[in-house]
Amino acid sequence: MCVTMWPANLSEAIGMGYRINGRHILGYQNTMQTLEGPNCMLLHVPTAVLGVGNLMATDTSPSILQDMARHVSRLPDPHARRSMTLRGVSQPVVVSYGAYELVLASSARLIEGALAAVSNAMRPRLNSDLLDWYDRQFPDYSFVLACFNNRERRADHPIMLWYEPFDPRHIFVPGLEAHDGTPPEIGSEVPRDFTVIAATSTMQGGEQVSYTENVSDLGAWVPSRVVGFRTKSMQDPNMDFRFPIEAVDQGVTGEDLYNEAARLAGVPLREPY
Repeated sequence: MCVTMWPANLSEAIGMGYRINGRHILGYQNTMQTLEGPNCMLLHVPTAVLGVGNLMATDTSPSILQDMARHVSRLPDPHARRSMTLRGVSQPVVVSYGAYELVLASSARLIEGALAAVSNAMRPRLNSDLLDWYDRQFPDYSFVLACFNNRERRADHPIMLWYEPFDPRHIFVPGLEAHDGTPPEIGSEVPRDFTVIAATSTMQGGEQVSYTENVSDLGAWVPSRVVGFRTKSMQDPNMDFRFPIEAVDQGVTGEDLYNEAARLAGVPLREPY
């Protein structure tokens, strides 16, 4: 559920998409360890422009996504059964955010110039092949480049932001995987270790979330109920996740929710366990 500019170990990823009052919230968290000096994760966001004002403060509620993740079910492993703002007006910005220095850019091609503003200790070497791939694959998307530099595995408070989506009919959670600096191969089978959470402010089903910390600073911008799924150590298609708002509103969850995204991505559905 993450793409890195250079080799890294990443695990326990959590991605969250939430719709409220026409805006969408994206949340992301993992445990990361760089293997070759300064590194970064790339998150592509289906919106025209991102700025510092889109970021949400989660430093006082580092467990917020983990609390949501406790309320979604684990997908059975089928392989085990088989034995196996306006476009173009925003300039990139760099901001400190917990363990990261974030680059917020309205296109992949603007990331190269923005890296000069990242501190020497956190600035990754440029990977032009990867950025060129993103520019071709997601030409209209904005990007969050989360720069980090740690030799020990570390988890930090989540990255959370709000945005105006291109497609208000679907909730989006970035799910592409590539941890070695090469572009992700969409549709190929890859190992997975993640939790996906979806929610709307109007949903009728799902599980009630009990938060560990006081999330009053975030107010209504965090969901009270969630649906989703989690999986670990199995092969699944490399894809992003898009969920119809109607399905999330109705409380569709687990394998059924996964299959909603699989249909939209054009990959095989998971058979009932």
